This record gives sequence, structure tokens and C-alpha cells, in this order.
Amino acid sequence: MNKVFFDVGITLDGFIAGPNGGPKNPLGDGGLAIHDWMFSQSSPVV
Repeated sequence: MNKVFFDVGITLDGFIAGPNGGPKNPLGDGGLAIHDWMFSQSSPVV
């Protein structure tokens, strides 16, 4: 059986994307900044 690890950033008010999101801008304006912490993490050792 494989393991799947999933991390997501969420703001204190419950948003996972910035304003003005859509098909061409899925994370919205500035939405990538919400998830910056995730890209600086090293992979978990399993």
C-alpha cells in the first residue's frame, strides 16, 4: 500500500486561495504566498 502526504496552507479566516481566482488564476491574487511555507520544507522520511 502506498502512502500519500498532503499539505495545504489555510489562513486564519479559512481561505486556501487569494481573491480573484478562476481557471487561469486558480490560487487567486497572491494565493501562492499562502503556501510558501510548504515549498521550504524538506520531504518527510518514511
